[in-house]
Amino acid sequence: GIWICMFLAGFAVRDDRALEYPIVLMGDSVIANDYVGDELDAMLEAELGEEVFNAGFGGSYLCNQNLENYDTGGDESLSMEELTRSIISGDFTTQKSVIKRVGKLDYYESRLETLSQIDFHKTHTLIMEHCVNDYAMQISPEKVGETLRLILTSLQREYPKLRIVAVSPTYCYIVRDGEKLYCDTTDWGPYILEEYVMEEEKVCAELGVLFVDNYHQDVITKDTMDAYSLDGLHLNEEGRKFMADNILKALK
Repeated sequence: GIWICMFLAGFAVRDDRALEYPIVLMGDSVIANDYVGDELDAMLEAELGEEVFNAGFGGSYLCNQNLENYDTGGDESLSMEELTRSIISGDFTTQKSVIKRVGKLDYYESRLETLSQIDFHKTHTLIMEHCVNDYAMQISPEKVGETLRLILTSLQREYPKLRIVAVSPTYCYIVRDGEKLYCDTTDWGPYILEEYVMEEEKVCAELGVLFVDNYHQDVITKDTMDAYSLDGLHLNEEGRKFMADNILKALK
């Protein structure tokens, strides 16, 4: 009896999801946070004429960053790796239990609630932007590539009609002790950001996933960085427009 109940309960979790968004945007604070001016999702919405739900979480990683599997605050449950598992299973229990603890930003809770209600069988495009936090944590590019492959193949298997677009970070710098540490130097750690971008591109090519390379271009560079960003990492409205245009080009 108990197994049948659990089996049926599993179905209830999945069939519960009633929200429909044609386009879902996922990622870290580059796309997630509420900055001055038009947001990336609003820009995409205006051009595509379809609703875009921003399911980004500032501070999140592509990989579950708890590589040693020790007890933590639980914010690794907001990584793309763990959110993908939850999207496919319909079970967001872990995220919902930790969100109050890790809810550094006021939109976390309501955004997670909406994400947990979306029926991805009705979503036609998923746009995901990640890797800067994995770079900042210096998780190896190989590990990031493996995790991306796992995420993409899982989503392709579960949602064969879903068009997935992987979006790379732009050139950036991170400030430590008042000093700008540029992403193409090893001042931050042994890995440079470009290695992550190349890894993303390789995996996407292998799996037939659209890849938007915001890194290898001559718009946001070491010299122009401050004209396009708020702090070297988070994009201002001009920077977001640049990213939106690149995504739109890829979609068309």
